[in-house]
Amino acid sequence: MVRARLDSARYQQNKIVVEEAQKYLDYVFNTGAMQATLSGRVNVDYHWLETLLGTQFKSVLFALVLVWLLVCISLRSFFGGTLAVIPVVLACLSVYAFMGVMGITLAVGTSMTAAIALGIGVDFSIHTLDRIKLLIMDEGFEPDVALRELFPSTGRALLFSFVAVFVGFGILGLSYVPPLSKLGMLIAFSVLISFISSMTVLPALIKHLQPAFLGYPKRCSTCAALEPVKQQ
Repeated sequence: MVRARLDSARYQQNKIVVEEAQKYLDYVFNTGAMQATLSGRVNVDYHWLETLLGTQFKSVLFALVLVWLLVCISLRSFFGGTLAVIPVVLACLSVYAFMGVMGITLAVGTSMTAAIALGIGVDFSIHTLDRIKLLIMDEGFEPDVALRELFPSTGRALLFSFVAVFVGFGILGLSYVPPLSKLGMLIAFSVLISFISSMTVLPALIKHLQPAFLGYPKRCSTCAALEPVKQQ
């Protein structure tokens, strides 16, 4: 038995050591007459983290597709589902960028952040889209007026909801347990991005794209082409 100690617990550094050590064992010792294997915590951590990294983005993508599908069914519009997931996609990308800037590695706790962010953050988008649809189609508001009415009513309620969720998860950031601290901080950050995106990016996209499922008048390319002829 040969023992070795490493002065780092970072996956990226241990990955190189484990892979090179395994290559050396396979080349020198692992013959028909003799076998050698790696063991210990570093080797175990390397293999389960390797599995985690391999499935992380697949699971997030699967969760995103499920969220998109459920929102499409709720709003009865594929385009509506696409609009609804834009803020949470921005939130997930921002979380991974934040992890890179702050040097937070992907672990069991932090790997759950994106999935939780999807489930929590999409609520802001759904309420925003549903309220605009209600104002235009049921209450007869003009689209621009409906966008302005969104903020003092639903926007105010979403603000209180955001503060409650942000503070609730933000408290975990004060924990002395590093996994809990990182998880709370990342989820609070993702909720912040989802809320801001739902209140800024989403209304801007709605105003620019004027989706028909929200009650905007359908665009008629033929009518637009004939309009100059009528004026003549």
